[in-house]
Amino acid sequence: MISIDDVVKAEWEQFQQVNNRGGRASCQDNWDEFYIMRKSQFLAWNDEMVTSYYRDLMRAKEQGKNLLFEKYAFMMKYTAPEEFKKLKPYLPVPSERKKQLIKDIVKVQVKWAEEFEKSYPAYASRGRMVHTSDEHHMGTSMETYLIGELLSYGEGTIELYAAYVKECVEQGRNMTIEVREHMAKLSGYKSIEDVEEHFKRT
Repeated sequence: MISIDDVVKAEWEQFQQVNNRGGRASCQDNWDEFYIMRKSQFLAWNDEMVTSYYRDLMRAKEQGKNLLFEKYAFMMKYTAPEEFKKLKPYLPVPSERKKQLIKDIVKVQVKWAEEFEKSYPAYASRGRMVHTSDEHHMGTSMETYLIGELLSYGEGTIELYAAYVKECVEQGRNMTIEVREHMAKLSGYKSIEDVEEHFKRT
């Protein structure tokens, strides 16, 4: 059985091979933060999604591709359009089905992020802004980051992801809050409320 740690380690390996415009990024040397951020996300997934994405990573490795490079390259459509034009020929072309599923997923996750921001404003203020339209060269938004990441996933993983998001909506769950709860606990806090109180005081 594929574990979440297997996925995080596979991502880290590909992340180490991503070349940034300004040289190596500091986050590429911060395993501890990377581990917490990524594991928190995958803890909110089901086992089928975790396994499917791990297979995407392994398939990319076998084919000499790098899904982490693809993720950041797709983001550049919004953050660095001219650079993106140069990279676009090296990126996979998503199917119309995949693009529609991603659009549907992003719509829900933006709403979840807005709910998180409303419920935990101090905690949210320490993370990414929600909307692509608010970026103004001040960092990458959650929406842009999510689009880039989803475009790097395989078609099968996106199908599973979309079905899971729909399931969460039907159950009244907010995956953004669940991810932040996991992040809080992996960072040594008792709960997401504990983090909110901490940031209110600082």
